[in-house]
Amino acid sequence: MKQLFWLQFFQGAGISFFFTAEFARFLEKFPVHELPWVMVLSAFLLWITGFAYTILEHHIPFKKFNEGIILFMAGTMLLLRIGSTVITDNWLYYVSLAWFYVLYLLNNLEFWGIASRLFNIRQSKRLFGVISSGDIPAKFIGYTMALLFVPYTGTLNLLFLGVISMLSSMYMN
Repeated sequence: MKQLFWLQFFQGAGISFFFTAEFARFLEKFPVHELPWVMVLSAFLLWITGFAYTILEHHIPFKKFNEGIILFMAGTMLLLRIGSTVITDNWLYYVSLAWFYVLYLLNNLEFWGIASRLFNIRQSKRLFGVISSGDIPAKFIGYTMALLFVPYTGTLNLLFLGVISMLSSMYMN
């Protein structure tokens, strides 16, 4: 149960670093009335991700699938960080911010998939509130640390902290 808390904690912190960086970068470049286009794009990306997740989870062994999800989340965060220095087109800002919702979805699917395999119905009624409690402190600490780190690292380099945090959750899987 402690491992699930830390899995949720490290992934939540990584996602909060990612969101802080991408949201700030998007609003620095575009006016707020462009955000609905990010939501439209994210809906499309969420549909594709959910479809792929549903297919792949039945063809890959459970532990390897979850490890792959973590590596995929960390890898895409790293790719978007590197891509941001190479690609200066406006579309990358939209995709990067929309990708936050994909990371959040994958995090939740992975976490609750693990929890549902570990506990029966009676246990889950009693324990799901406890094991999911790592999410709130992770986000609080992640957003607070982002605020503290930005003056030293810069906004874009928060993505590296997100990758490190995400990879730290590998040991809790």
